[in-house]
Amino acid sequence: IGAGAGWPGLYLSRISGCSVVLTDLPHAGLNTAAGRAVADGRADACLTVAASGTALPFSDGAFDAISHSDVLCCLPEKKIALQACRNAVQPEGKMVFSVISVTPGLSGPDHEAAVENGPPYIETDATYTALLEQTDWRIEVCYDMTGEFVETNKRVVEAQNVHKQKLLDQFGEEDTNARIKKMVTRLAIREAGLHRRELYVVTPNYA
Repeated sequence: IGAGAGWPGLYLSRISGCSVVLTDLPHAGLNTAAGRAVADGRADACLTVAASGTALPFSDGAFDAISHSDVLCCLPEKKIALQACRNAVQPEGKMVFSVISVTPGLSGPDHEAAVENGPPYIETDATYTALLEQTDWRIEVCYDMTGEFVETNKRVVEAQNVHKQKLLDQFGEEDTNARIKKMVTRLAIREAGLHRRELYVVTPNYA
């Protein structure tokens, strides 16, 4: 799914003799993943496919597992993506994914700050519980990872400061400073409890 973060957005397992199929749009994440697979000696086990998460080019029930990390909060068509994944997984399969969302019950200014400083489509018309129910998924586990997410954000900010010269060499001063400022702001938003991150384990619902 095209999260545009430099890594493939959607991981699917077992098709056409491959252990893992990686999909994304545009190609940057797939190129990174393909290079990593070669470096790790796993090229024969991985297949990369440029595809939209809302129109997966695979037959129904092609996969036994699907995984995506912080992708739905970067997509406007969340329900369509969940339905596409539902069609692609086997009856006994699973989907595991994480997602960033606006903390429920925020006041006007806090809600605006959470939306402004989150992923591009963090705001939803329905809860993820409702979206999963509407697309015939059953929630097996929902784990609140917000605390761990804040700690990870802290490490990212620290790493940006430690390796700032490398960022300057790659992106230039203006872009680097903007990246660091954006991450510092997001960390403050998350430390204030305006964002949450959850991990879902879901299975097809045949009830």
